[in-house]
Amino acid sequence: MITEEEFLKAIETVNNYKKQVYLKLDRMKAALEDKKFTHLILDENTYIYDAGLCAKITNIMKQNNINKLGDLKNYTRADLRNFRHIGKKGIDEIEQCLLQAGIVLT
Repeated sequence: MITEEEFLKAIETVNNYKKQVYLKLDRMKAALEDKKFTHLILDENTYIYDAGLCAKITNIMKQNNINKLGDLKNYTRADLRNFRHIGKKGIDEIEQCLLQAGIVLT
């Protein structure tokens, strides 16, 4: 049989453990809050699949042998319209991505 003293000691041990766990969680939370998450920095050497484009647009680019954002420098909006299965929204998404990379469609 367990004595009252042993029982109280066990409760104290459990409470101390809980405090340690909460302190560790607080430190981990603070460490995550300290990290500054920034948007992806895009440039002409960014691969299409890393550019944050939707899957449909990424696949269309791959089908047209466009691997990096810089590959689109020589294209116009009219050229992009000729890509199969691409519409105005897709072209707008590409153009927005290119602007973030400092590339303007001609």
